[in-house]
Amino acid sequence: MTENSGVLKRLIVWFLFALIASMAVVVDAGDLPVLHVAKLQDTQTTLDPAAMMDGSLDSAFLAQATQRLLASQDSDHWYRLTLSADWRAAELPVVSFPDARGIYTRLPIWIYAPPDYRPIRLGAGSNAGFSRSVPTVMLPADLRASQGVYIRLGKHLSRAEVIATLDDLSGFLAKDRNDIRLVTAFESVQAAMLLIGLFLWLLLRDRLFLYFFAYIGAQLLYAMLISGEIFQLPGGWAFSALRRVSAPFAMLTTVLAITFVTEFCDLRRSIPRAAALFGAIRWPLLALTPFILFASSEQDWLIFPLLNWLILLACVVAIGCVLVALIKGNRQARYFFVAWLPELGFTIFRVLQLQTGSDLPAWADYGFQASMAFATLVITFGLADQTLRARRERDIADKLANHDQLTGIFNRRAIISRLDEAVAEAHRNERPLALLFVDVDHFKLINDSHGHAVGDRCLQGIVKAASRELRSGDWIGRYGGEEFVVVLPDANAESARAIGERVRAGIESHPILVDGETVRMTVSVGVAGITDGRDNTDTLLERADAALYRAKSDGRNRVSIDQNLVAVSA
Repeated sequence: MTENSGVLKRLIVWFLFALIASMAVVVDAGDLPVLHVAKLQDTQTTLDPAAMMDGSLDSAFLAQATQRLLASQDSDHWYRLTLSADWRAAELPVVSFPDARGIYTRLPIWIYAPPDYRPIRLGAGSNAGFSRSVPTVMLPADLRASQGVYIRLGKHLSRAEVIATLDDLSGFLAKDRNDIRLVTAFESVQAAMLLIGLFLWLLLRDRLFLYFFAYIGAQLLYAMLISGEIFQLPGGWAFSALRRVSAPFAMLTTVLAITFVTEFCDLRRSIPRAAALFGAIRWPLLALTPFILFASSEQDWLIFPLLNWLILLACVVAIGCVLVALIKGNRQARYFFVAWLPELGFTIFRVLQLQTGSDLPAWADYGFQASMAFATLVITFGLADQTLRARRERDIADKLANHDQLTGIFNRRAIISRLDEAVAEAHRNERPLALLFVDVDHFKLINDSHGHAVGDRCLQGIVKAASRELRSGDWIGRYGGEEFVVVLPDANAESARAIGERVRAGIESHPILVDGETVRMTVSVGVAGITDGRDNTDTLLERADAALYRAKSDGRNRVSIDQNLVAVSA
């Protein structure tokens, strides 16, 4: 991981920069009136536009110290919003409910505003002129302090709370633009990594990339649901019809995350018992699926806290498993720890915030999405590193299988395979092909006189000397012992003989210096080549070996050419 630490540091800096940028979303509202909130005490009372216009029920509202609006699963709740002073700003007043971008579903909100107090349904896809991140409505420019704006919160989960926020139009648009920029940036990162995962799986067919694609896809859908961007897509309106729109994807993302992390970090091998415990968390999450989708609202008090605590348990167990794997030297666990620690931290914070009903700071909302994008980037980097290591291991295995360890050139297995291909290509293109069979003269004497270590250095020197005399496209391999094969594509008898002579002379003129002693070497060379369409690897090697035998018989340190090749060339 050392060579990749620079890239990881840049990713961490990007994440911190994104968090700082997300904090900059807050825009000063200036000297605007203060928004006062009062709650209707009798939840059985239903207001109509006439009662709102004449204010006959205003006395039934009790003023609150905060701008927090509470919804419950038992009944609708009514609130009355008033300004501390008449609206005199040049821009229209805008009321929004940022916390309605909830982790489970969008809160059903109706707003009744002067002059006609006609009910307006706020929620997914209802914000004309704005992004769909939060429920928003513009109020009349001449809104007076004495006029009430009424809010009805529909039945929802227990502990569902939102905060009414007042801005002028330009201030809200500035917030809205910042929201779009950040959300789009974070989700674009995840979408790009999702496509990379898909393409890698299509190319490599490695199930790890399929798990990555499924996990990141579910996480992206979840992020788009809690940001509201999903409703901008064709067919996205269908999600707004679901009462529990985000919970199934929160659950699915967690299940797929457990599966991916177990595979990515190879936890079953490094920590089998802990991995089994970690994987078992998926089953209660999956068992909650039918309850999440079909249970009545009366069961929400049990379902959603249970889902929250299961997700929290998965986070804690994930951190523990990764730390243990990290201590045991698991390389991929390092990537997971760097990638997911921020996301797990924000997930734990979000679960605790939901369970306690505390406010959700803007930095935490955007930080959670930034952490998901950051995790996706680092995990993709880890996948690339894992793929690169697998490729290196494959290349090493290939080299060991096809190359001679002493000299680094092709071994006998690779010679036969590559020569088969060269012969087939020569026949197909009707081109000449020749080869040299090279044998070191009196090599046993060199070993006996100087030792096998010197003999090995002599073989290495022979390869270097011979390689200097070859053309581009020629190649050499060690056939066995002190025997070498040189393959010469597009070489006829004359050029093959010339190359053989250069190889012989080059080896003779480059002795090996060992401990101040010069070891001189000579080689005998047999030359053969394709003579007709029936020639194959075996016949070429046989004729080259026969030519080599004649070179040895004629006194060594010479080149002998197969007579069949001479006859064809003539």
